[in-house]
Amino acid sequence: VDTRTGGLTPEKDILCTEGKIEAIAPTGSLKIEDGTRVVDASGQYAVPGFLDMHMHIVGEKDAPQMLMLTLANGITGSRQLGGSPELRQAWKGGAFTGASDKPDLLTMPGEGLLSFNASTPQEAVAQVREQKKQGTGFIKVIQTTPEVAFAVLAEAKNQNLKVVGHVLGDMDVSAASRAGFHCVEHLGPNEVELISSSTEEQSLRAQADHLPAILGSPVLRLGFVQAMLGDVTAELLINPYANTIADKSKKVQRIVDTYSPDKARALAALFIVNGTWQCPTLIRLKTSQLAFLGEFKTDPNLVYESPADLAQWRKVTSAWEKRLTPERKAVAQRLYARDLELVKLFDDQGVKMMAGSDAEGGGWTVAGFSLHQEFDELEKAGISPLHVLQMTTLNGAEFLGRTSTMGTVEPGKIADLVLLNANPVESIQNLHRISAVVRLGTFYGQADLEAMKARVKESYQKSK
Repeated sequence: VDTRTGGLTPEKDILCTEGKIEAIAPTGSLKIEDGTRVVDASGQYAVPGFLDMHMHIVGEKDAPQMLMLTLANGITGSRQLGGSPELRQAWKGGAFTGASDKPDLLTMPGEGLLSFNASTPQEAVAQVREQKKQGTGFIKVIQTTPEVAFAVLAEAKNQNLKVVGHVLGDMDVSAASRAGFHCVEHLGPNEVELISSSTEEQSLRAQADHLPAILGSPVLRLGFVQAMLGDVTAELLINPYANTIADKSKKVQRIVDTYSPDKARALAALFIVNGTWQCPTLIRLKTSQLAFLGEFKTDPNLVYESPADLAQWRKVTSAWEKRLTPERKAVAQRLYARDLELVKLFDDQGVKMMAGSDAEGGGWTVAGFSLHQEFDELEKAGISPLHVLQMTTLNGAEFLGRTSTMGTVEPGKIADLVLLNANPVESIQNLHRISAVVRLGTFYGQADLEAMKARVKESYQKSK
């Protein structure tokens, strides 16, 4: 399958040698050495390995199990969005890359910037410079004041570094785009891009949640604050909506009601001009905003999740549900419908987007399986099968500047492939129909992939 055009080239053999695609030629025409493994893939469709461009796995206690699940679901590479000096040093030294039995960690940041470690513009500039020295892949902004965020953007530009992450509610995403924000995650988050698409944009931004002054104080540091906040921090990570101090339903309803397609198109045009990417992570938005839906608690793939994590997800969700009224649930559903609408508009306008699931970065996102849930949500948004395929293959390669080695099935590219039982350009659902995965030229058939999943499931059953 040509991921650039969706075109198909039938009756071809693909020869993989030493981790790369050596040749592609008409079936039966290639000369191969004795001992070469030959796989009959008649009737199947070869696409590049899937890329999950927003994950939080490396460094987690259950990372080996999570990485096994990602590969078993066709994911051969990922962008890690959480980092630390230690993890970054290990990655730069070759850890998490180059192994044929796990996905490639394609890039990762240093320590994410928060009000605790970048409380002033001066601290933020120092952080950017230090991370540059340490060889970070990019700078991630998590939670800072607008003043600090713009200082980060300015210094990152000086250091030739990209900035990705969160644009908070009281920050103008248009201004952030013009300042060089490279990729907005989760459509903001916190309705930021919907606010910028509202006819009442200025009023809504003025009412946005501002960073509490105490959290921006240089006196406080991350370790102390984490210890002080304890369970609150854990709940916010599992579901940012679960610990809302005040009922935001009225404000959210205004955001939904005042949405303007014309303003959204103007925002999209700005993103295109400035090269601002989007990683919507719709499944993460859905599992946060609509965590009360029964489909998450009954997901059959929960057997592949740590019992301890599951217990936390259930605890946080149950406590939140008790505070929800039918009206608040209805508003949340309308909000998510707007998220889908915005993503469709961005796609129609030509905004660059890539698929990411925020796997294990929050509740109800099981590693590997959550990217396939993302495919389904993109389908609900109305994105075409070809564009979803591009979002999880070609676009990630383009974002990373690696189209010479990734993103298409061509000679000279890394031998990371997924074989599908049906044409992915005809239906997004065919992305789920994985027959085999090839990672650095190592072939994993259906039995191998099922065995990987079974090992993870058994390891968690034993830990109960």
